[in-house]
Amino acid sequence: MNAKNWLRTPGGRDWLRTPGGRDWLQRTHGQDWLRTLQCSDWLQTQGGQDWFQTPRELDWLQTQGGRDWLQSQGGLDWLQTPPCRDWLQTEGGRDWLQRRDGQDWIQTRCGRDWLQTPLGRDWLQTEGGREWLQIQGGREWLQTQSGREWLQTPDGQAWQSTPAAFVWVVMEEFSSTVETISEYTTFPEFFLLPAFQAVQQFKTLPDFLMFPMFLALRHQDHSTSALPGLPSPDREIIHAINVFMTFAGEAHKQSRLASDALRYACHHWAVHLSRAPNPWVDMLDHTFRVFWNRHLLSWLQTEWCLKGLRSCLVVLSKAQELAKGR
Repeated sequence: MNAKNWLRTPGGRDWLRTPGGRDWLQRTHGQDWLRTLQCSDWLQTQGGQDWFQTPRELDWLQTQGGRDWLQSQGGLDWLQTPPCRDWLQTEGGRDWLQRRDGQDWIQTRCGRDWLQTPLGRDWLQTEGGREWLQIQGGREWLQTQSGREWLQTPDGQAWQSTPAAFVWVVMEEFSSTVETISEYTTFPEFFLLPAFQAVQQFKTLPDFLMFPMFLALRHQDHSTSALPGLPSPDREIIHAINVFMTFAGEAHKQSRLASDALRYACHHWAVHLSRAPNPWVDMLDHTFRVFWNRHLLSWLQTEWCLKGLRSCLVVLSKAQELAKGR
């Protein structure tokens, strides 16, 4: 019986737990064996899992041999075991997660499952986890179901308010806004109303103008003082953007002064009107017509600043149905 086959026997596995066996695992032949499928099977046993519990073996994972082993089938199998989760809490494990090997592992199903555990969630709050969220792999994970669910947690919401997450949050909002407005349809009978003309004009802008306008009117807790560089040196375009920025600043100032009652009314008026008994009484019908024909643009400005364009489009979609029969 050769040595590798012997290591698969109960006697060989017992020997691996002795001081002599542990020393052998640190040498070249032992490290070669650690990369084999036989080792993968052994690591699933209690003896194999116990082997990783000592500081000496954990230190080995930080050597080149240990890092190479983590990329082998045996290492990948071990990364799915409970001892691995304990190791990922150590300094060596956290350091490994910052390396390309660790980041590649997080992209695997096992790694993404680990992110759903309390340990994974805690790691996302570390400096290393926050840095990972800024790279391509992290941004791709945020698009998955588990990533979106994490964004709704207190930890995910806290991350979105950090300066490091600002660019990602803004670009996600812009992408969602562009997608929403591209699908939005205005009823032909309302094309001439100023509010719908404003939405249509925004919809037809080129990206290099749409994005600065989106930033200027974006609902936010803190004002945005800087805009991305404009690709066009045209003075008229730059002047137009500056004028619009001034307008947007005034619009934000006015929206911040809105009372809680006005904020609620801006967001929910269409819902409440849809629940009013039909036919409407004359006073309600008259008030709606005046608002619809004269003040809808002012509402659009306020709601856009308070909740964003997507919120405006949701309200307008319901409002169009109400107005169509008037």
